[in-house]
Amino acid sequence: MKKVYIIIVSILIIFQLAFIFVMSNMKASESDTKSEGTLVTVLKGVNNFNYKLGLTKAKFTDEEYEVTSKVLNPIARKVMHFTEYFILGLLIIIDLYLITGKKYIWLLLLTIGLCTIFASLDEVHQLFINGRSGSFKDVIVDTIGSIVGCLFYGTYYRVMKRQ
Repeated sequence: MKKVYIIIVSILIIFQLAFIFVMSNMKASESDTKSEGTLVTVLKGVNNFNYKLGLTKAKFTDEEYEVTSKVLNPIARKVMHFTEYFILGLLIIIDLYLITGKKYIWLLLLTIGLCTIFASLDEVHQLFINGRSGSFKDVIVDTIGSIVGCLFYGTYYRVMKRQ
């Protein structure tokens, strides 16, 4: 059964790496359009939900949604970077534990190292995409995401071990 888990988690890691690569491979204009469009959809959903609950008395106009999405887009993009690498870090540390059974600290350091290397390579990759640029800040955000993913796993593992 352990081998099945290893295979499943390894496949999920490959899918996550592919997802990160596809997102990074988009032209800057396409990436901005997608993230702003997603933000508009989320903002409309939240506003409609709040309106139906009576938490707000006004519905925003399409122009207000567009302006708000442009303001929130840089923040949302960093949150997406963080989330992508949170998931990647979590998957890698689980897979390494299943494969090696080593102590958590070594798995933590190895996972953070692997995620940081991949984040750096991803930013270098973006240098070759039309309108994109590599960003050291993104590598930092990605690394922090992977660290939090690892810490989440470590906390979960310790809590489950006590039961």
